[in-house]
Amino acid sequence: MNGSHLTLENVRDVLRKLRSFHPDLITLVDFPGAKIRITNLMEFIPLRRGERFELKHRQMSHPDGLRGLKLGDDVCANDGLSRFRVVEVTAQGALLESHVDGVLENNKRASRTGNRIYRGVPVRRRRAFDPPGR
Repeated sequence: MNGSHLTLENVRDVLRKLRSFHPDLITLVDFPGAKIRITNLMEFIPLRRGERFELKHRQMSHPDGLRGLKLGDDVCANDGLSRFRVVEVTAQGALLESHVDGVLENNKRASRTGNRIYRGVPVRRRRAFDPPGR
């Protein structure tokens, strides 16, 4: 079951209904992991291929959202449409060089191949409820 657009209570309800028809049903629920988003931009950041811009820790949805980045890492946002390379990591954030023309907006997910951007970011995990017999 894909839990990305469900609340924990929705998942519980669906599983209870399914198990009312099939008590021994074994289920796998896929909950999304950490989603670090670009936030707190006062205005859009215009992107020009080869130009640099800075993203600050306070412009991420998690305060440690940029701390796992290293010099040379590739980062993407806007569902992969915006791509950048890390050219400097600072105490305030990261200096990035854009690989594309476009615009960087608020609430766009930021990711890196290998998920290094998420390294060290705590993820809350909970079980919807224990399977029958436990």
